[in-house]
Amino acid sequence: MTRRPDIEVILVDNGSIDNSPEVLQNLLPQYPGCRSVRVEKNQGYGFGILSGLRAATGEILGWTHADMQTDPQDALRGLELFDKHGLDIFLKGRRYGRPLADVVFTLGMSVFETLLLGKPLWDINAQPTMFSRSFFETWQEHGVWLVAGKGRWKGGKRNG
Repeated sequence: MTRRPDIEVILVDNGSIDNSPEVLQNLLPQYPGCRSVRVEKNQGYGFGILSGLRAATGEILGWTHADMQTDPQDALRGLELFDKHGLDIFLKGRRYGRPLADVVFTLGMSVFETLLLGKPLWDINAQPTMFSRSFFETWQEHGVWLVAGKGRWKGGKRNG
């Protein structure tokens, strides 16, 4: 993926207490276009994601899990959709190989989300999640609340 000069891959070390920083420092120089961001103290999943998004420099931002629930190449497929449809889209990937109970739960939640928001939605927790930088910037403009760690975050600042 990093063979394309317009792609930047950021690995977020979200407060690990093992030797992850050293492993990343030794490994990443072999992969042009890859770098890491270190969060010294884990403040939650959402904080880690936001740290990576804020560090990114591109016009299309996104994230995916590191546990291989999804094919990392899905991000490249997502970029093709941005090329085709422009920056005014919000992209969600797919999850594979999940237990039947999880798939049934996802189906139920997707029906609920579709009815609630009036737009067809499927598996909002799937990865990768991709969107334009301008969309990300509106999160702070509109005071979007994000739960991260034990406190709440509004516009990127901790409240409590």
